[in-house]
Amino acid sequence: MFQACLFMLRRFALALCLVFWVEHPTFQLMTFQFSSLFMMMFQGQFMPYITRAQNRMELFNESLVLMSSYHLFLFGDFVRDADTFYKIGYSLVFIIFLCVIINFGTILIDLGLKALGGFNKYQNFRAYKKKLTELKGLKNSVGVRYICHGQYQENLAEYNKE
Repeated sequence: MFQACLFMLRRFALALCLVFWVEHPTFQLMTFQFSSLFMMMFQGQFMPYITRAQNRMELFNESLVLMSSYHLFLFGDFVRDADTFYKIGYSLVFIIFLCVIINFGTILIDLGLKALGGFNKYQNFRAYKKKLTELKGLKNSVGVRYICHGQYQENLAEYNKE
């Protein structure tokens, strides 16, 4: 909850900065970088997401956003050489490409693991149903007294009595 409020406050501050500091792009970039640094510190300290992987992924994404904001300074009046502009541009494109590839790869890996988990559950369910039909076919269900959570437990003491 607090993170959502912080996220909205960050967006609001950036929007105000863009509206009121039109003549000062350096202050806009500095505000953007400070907000990004603050979010990285917040996420690194409090780990607001449920899993460790989500927290790490968010820190990774925020660090790439910060690196791309460093490039924005160089697109201003600080660099005048056109060849250097191209090199900086290629560097920025590489950072964005890296971010997209790693995020997309993470999504595909999560999707694959969930599909594999669903397939394993389906296989276990089929094995459970098969074993259950085999056990129902036994005469008077001899030897099987408990079926719980997919595990078959035999009551051998009662089986030996009969």
